[in-house]
Amino acid sequence: FCILIALPCLAMHTAIWFACHAVVSSTLTLLNKQVAETVDFPWVVVLLQCSGSAIIAMLMDIPIGSVKPIRREHLPASVLISFQFTMCLVSSISGLHRVHVPMAVVGRNLTPFVTALLELVVLQTPLSSKTLLALGIGLIGGVVYLLGDSNANFEGFL
Repeated sequence: FCILIALPCLAMHTAIWFACHAVVSSTLTLLNKQVAETVDFPWVVVLLQCSGSAIIAMLMDIPIGSVKPIRREHLPASVLISFQFTMCLVSSISGLHRVHVPMAVVGRNLTPFVTALLELVVLQTPLSSKTLLALGIGLIGGVVYLLGDSNANFEGFL
């Protein structure tokens, strides 16, 4: 009986988190578009976003206490992931200068495809037929949108 009640609550909880992520992600993309078009030095905004993310993460962890102290061996991986995060923001702002927000969202939605490909090549994780079908549908959707976007240009994709 408890499982019948707990599973729908868990599904609702997950759906709420996904909805919150969608709102925050879309809002950040729209704000980045505004930054790309109006701010003379958008890289300062990237620095502020990265710094703000670090501060917010530390503040959110205060009641939880799950972040462990930093050790020297964490430094190379931390620098790498910080660099990748910064490049993600930089490319997002640069791309938003040249493409519309929906196209940027379509491009970002290719992330699962690239991740699955990297898992296959680097981690040798096999892809199930369901995963391939879902990735194929997502890829086809992106291509269909790209073909219908009259404002797309090659420079914006770089």
